[in-house]
Amino acid sequence: MESVRFPAPGSALAERVSLGRVALVAHNLDKLPSLSQLRRQARERIAENPAIRRVESFHLLPNDDLVLVSVGPRGGWNVVHNFGNVGAVRSALA
Repeated sequence: MESVRFPAPGSALAERVSLGRVALVAHNLDKLPSLSQLRRQARERIAENPAIRRVESFHLLPNDDLVLVSVGPRGGWNVVHNFGNVGAVRSALA
């Protein structure tokens, strides 16, 4: 069985990402942008507002892991948190 990894309660990440939001994303994967779209949108958003340093968004990796990624002003990205396989996430939040 696939494991599901939620942020530790009380952590800074848990304060930014609610379980309800993760559930909504896990059940609406068709609305997630591709990584190239996400990078372009982040660069545009950061260019519009210099106070924004990075943009975080959900992304589905090719191995079906649901992740939260952070994108910088030049389009560089990294995984902030891996929630695990999307099927397991859906089951855990059902």
